[in-house]
Amino acid sequence: MGTARSIPKNRQSRGQLHEHSRGNKYPDLIRAADPKPIRVFVQDGASDNRSRRPGWNWVIGNLNLVAALEDKDYDYKYVFGEGVHNGNHGGTIFPDTIRWLWRDYPKRVREVCVSPRWFTL
Repeated sequence: MGTARSIPKNRQSRGQLHEHSRGNKYPDLIRAADPKPIRVFVQDGASDNRSRRPGWNWVIGNLNLVAALEDKDYDYKYVFGEGVHNGNHGGTIFPDTIRWLWRDYPKRVREVCVSPRWFTL
């Protein structure tokens, strides 16, 4: 996996699985490995990078990733929206994303002191 220093400044991104981070290898790695007990959330947009350069089309890369997750019976969710993969789309769906990721997680109620008040979580 590449590091931020090996990626040109104008190509850096957060958590995206693309050629510049060797993310296009993940579908093969997923298919070759035993499934892991994790949930995977994938967000994409109609205006994301759709380059014709092999390995640089993020929409196709994400579809390949999702296909590998499906093949290995992972618990995943793929959300495709209008526009690009950015904070506007991600921020809008963030509450539902967190609810989906943490569903079925045991709920615990505890009290926390945040001076000078008590809160129940």
